[in-house]
Amino acid sequence: MTGNRGPGAPGLTSALALMVVCGLLAAPRTSATVDSSKPRIGSSKPRPASNASPRFRQRSRPTSTTPLRFRLEAAENSSEAVHDGRRIRGRFTVKVNVQNLNDRPVTISGIGRNGPGLRLLSPLRRPPRTLQPEQTSGFELKYRVTGCGAVPVGDWPIPIRVKANGGERTAYAPLTMTAVNPVNDEGEGESDGQPWQTVLTAQVCDL
Repeated sequence: MTGNRGPGAPGLTSALALMVVCGLLAAPRTSATVDSSKPRIGSSKPRPASNASPRFRQRSRPTSTTPLRFRLEAAENSSEAVHDGRRIRGRFTVKVNVQNLNDRPVTISGIGRNGPGLRLLSPLRRPPRTLQPEQTSGFELKYRVTGCGAVPVGDWPIPIRVKANGGERTAYAPLTMTAVNPVNDEGEGESDGQPWQTVLTAQVCDL
């Protein structure tokens, strides 16, 4: 009996050793399989669409670069002047028809400005007034002449303030008028296309 056990013992030992080795080799494989399902350090996760690069985001308030266009026409005007012996004190009023030449509605919030020799008496700010495309609306401008020789002689466009994108934009539109000028002792002549402030100031200053 003792002699029969000797040859079997090494085989059993070898089989047990082989099982142990296989078990050790299988354990890391199981662990590796589990670890592979976890995100590796440094690996990138897909970003949500809302976190896209800022350069692809659309601005919430795009700034329009399209010029604002208006046509101005003087409807009527009046003036008064007093000469106190030293200088002329006078003022004039002009009603300006403003036509919207843009392809969209615009809201006008102000019109007019002060300038050399001229002080604006009517308010710079006006109650908002919306004009549809091609629509025309009248605005009254009142000025006091503070210095006849200081009033601009050339073109002096009228500023029109328009509400836009929560703020305000300013467009400048020219206005010309017909001036009545004496040409000789027998009559008078008309001169078309003269700057509006030149024509109206002359009514006050040329006494």
